Amino acid sequence: DTVTDITGVSCPVKVLTPWALKNAKQVTDADSYDITVTLKGKESTTTYTGADALFENESYAYY
Repeated sequence: DTVTDITGVSCPVKVLTPWALKNAKQVTDADSYDITVTLKGKESTTTYTGADALFENESYAYY
């Protein structure tokens, strides 16, 4: 099988041309997401900040 959709995959790359990031969203240490789950009646919240928050952004976001 051939994989054609890699949405959600984070890969480190070196960008040599700044214009390549023109339409991408920059994620900084100021960006964060809270994810709350409830398991057996107990609520737990985890906060993802900076590079860890990349997975909650659109494709081609960068840190």
